[in-house]
Amino acid sequence: MAFSGVYIIHLRRLLAALAVPVFVAAWWWTSFPGTRDALAPTEAVSGVRIVIDPGHGGVDPGAVGQGGALEKDVVMAIASKLAPMFQRVAIHTTMIRDGDVDLGGGVGTLRNQKRTDLARRVEIANQSGADIYLSLHANSFPSPRWSGAQTFYYPGKQDGEALAVAIQSELVKALPSNTRQARPGEYYVLERTSMPAVVIEVGFLSNPREEELLQDPGYQRVIAEAIFKGVVQFLLQEARGADADALAPIGGATNEPDVGRLWVSDAPRPGGAEFFLYFESAVPSSDGLSASIAAFPPQIVGAPLVDKMRYAMERLMQGPPESSALLPIAPTGTKVLALTLDDGTAYVDLSSEVDAPDWGGGRSERLLVEGVVRTLGQFPGVERVVIEVDGNSDGTLAGHVDISRPFEVRRSERP
Repeated sequence: MAFSGVYIIHLRRLLAALAVPVFVAAWWWTSFPGTRDALAPTEAVSGVRIVIDPGHGGVDPGAVGQGGALEKDVVMAIASKLAPMFQRVAIHTTMIRDGDVDLGGGVGTLRNQKRTDLARRVEIANQSGADIYLSLHANSFPSPRWSGAQTFYYPGKQDGEALAVAIQSELVKALPSNTRQARPGEYYVLERTSMPAVVIEVGFLSNPREEELLQDPGYQRVIAEAIFKGVVQFLLQEARGADADALAPIGGATNEPDVGRLWVSDAPRPGGAEFFLYFESAVPSSDGLSASIAAFPPQIVGAPLVDKMRYAMERLMQGPPESSALLPIAPTGTKVLALTLDDGTAYVDLSSEVDAPDWGGGRSERLLVEGVVRTLGQFPGVERVVIEVDGNSDGTLAGHVDISRPFEVRRSERP
């Protein structure tokens, strides 16, 4: 007897509903053959609650690609593909936003609305009783050369680190040209959420090729599947009581809490004519800063310490020399409005260029903060650094990195 159209439709729905659970089971049995008779994958993930937070939205577009792609649209599309994958394996999902909206309340300046928006996202996540928080963003950087998806965790939060490493591992598998590793990041939402939390930068809208890919539904699904696999892997390893060392990122991890601290150089101490400036490395695999030696002019060598610090910050904001292979970490035109040192805390006030929504993404903000802290932290007596924007240190830097508290200085032996 031939199937009617109604039966065919129901059959298709049934197959679609079974597709992801079957995929999870097959992936589990293939990836972890030694545990086939132990914990079933559905038992480890069933009932878990996950918050999916597509960044930006509404009046805040986030990063904007050269071709006009908006970060808020890209991450919403990926989140819309990711949520059903979790739901099909009995994982409950909460979407922070469902559509092109923001949570800023529409009152005050855009900076104030962003701060309200982020606080509201954290509040929803913490009140949801969720086990995992996933914040989706698209990266951007003034140079178009950068590409690749990358996952961030808050420094010192080991459960977040384990989750980030698991997701990044799957992103690298899904995107072989991507060699990025999970890294710590001073993101506002990561610091304030109470569950394992990560920020996933799905790619660079500042890279024309990646901007094009990130708008493709097929590529969006690849990203979503990699995030899904990474989360499931994390949950399964947690359920199996996996050794934390197995999840350590390449380069080694430490169990010593290091929340809110950044490494800076301890040599040379600027008592003479030389000091370090920290700029963006031009080597894509470095994913960070490189130290550049600079010299004080004669009139600054014998000047008070705070004058030396201000001179160093002004040089940092100007960027590396044109002949250098290094790249600037601040937007063109950024000025040092004020710099003071009080009881071990250096206060540096930067102009509003660093808070512009279109100059970069989370990577740009992270490198700017780290470059400022490293540069000021090399000076004697500096134990903490407070970064202000037009006299305001409340909230975030351009909507991602938290600057509402001091950054403590921890020194190493080398730049």
